[in-house]
Amino acid sequence: MNKSEKRTKLVEKIESRLRLTARNLVKFDTIQETLDFTVESFQLEFSWVCGDRI
Repeated sequence: MNKSEKRTKLVEKIESRLRLTARNLVKFDTIQETLDFTVESFQLEFSWVCGDRI
């Protein structure tokens, strides 16, 4: 896979993730619920980077 194909695939993955996140965020009634979901999702998504430190 060349550099252009890798970039395109990464952009598609990011766009897909952003659409999914946006659909999930509109479900919440309060800012606190939204922030809780966002933090938890971030921790789950990037726990592989930091191991169990989060």
